[in-house]
Amino acid sequence: SSWEEFNDQLPEIKDAGETPLVLGNVEKWPGLQDFGVVLGQHTDAETVRTLGFGNAGSSWVSEENMAAATEIQDWASEGYFNSGFNGVDYDAVWEDFAKGEGVYLIAGSWLAPDLLDAMGDDAGFILPPTPSGQDAAQTIGGTSLPFAITSASEEPDVAAAYIDFITSDEAMGILADTGNVPVNDTATYAADQEGVVADVMTAFEAISTEGNILPYLDYATPTFDQDAGDAVQSLLDQKVDPDEFLETLEGAYTDFIDQ
Repeated sequence: SSWEEFNDQLPEIKDAGETPLVLGNVEKWPGLQDFGVVLGQHTDAETVRTLGFGNAGSSWVSEENMAAATEIQDWASEGYFNSGFNGVDYDAVWEDFAKGEGVYLIAGSWLAPDLLDAMGDDAGFILPPTPSGQDAAQTIGGTSLPFAITSASEEPDVAAAYIDFITSDEAMGILADTGNVPVNDTATYAADQEGVVADVMTAFEAISTEGNILPYLDYATPTFDQDAGDAVQSLLDQKVDPDEFLETLEGAYTDFIDQ
């Protein structure tokens, strides 16, 4: 399937009396993650990484980013999200989703065990389609394992032993047994899982070996989670247009890289 086909489904789902997309965005980060997924469909991986990691050399103000901002605002203005999404708690929304409310939930691996318990085979997980003109799928994500040892560490050997432990085969097995994603040899562990948990692990294997994992956008600056989170809420509420939205992100980005 393609991103265009996905977008074509949204009005059809709404016309059928269902909620196409569910979002609980009172905490702000969920909407920022939704925008990150949309951004990955319009902007190349190198640009998203430059912006997402807060590195110099790019700009939020571009035709590609404008297309992403416009698209997600259109989702909101067309009524494809659940009512009052910006004032609803994230947990409440995914719990409603688990009870059958809505068709699509843009979310991550952390919900898979609970959704499997609640929904069984009624829940599935898919990667966003490979963007038009790109050779591989790409989307935001992270492994939760970017550990490092600083030169100032007083116990580097102890730190190294801990990193060895949390990346060991034993640790990967514990992660898999609890429905979390083992980042090493993921495909092997996926074979022992079922339902949406297996879907997530299979998807991670594919995106990490054949595609592009893009950074969560709040990595960009120490305050980008709030700066961009506020901006996404305003964008989805139609309080700012896409131009103003991108200028806000650009201001936060350039203030940081110019320090």
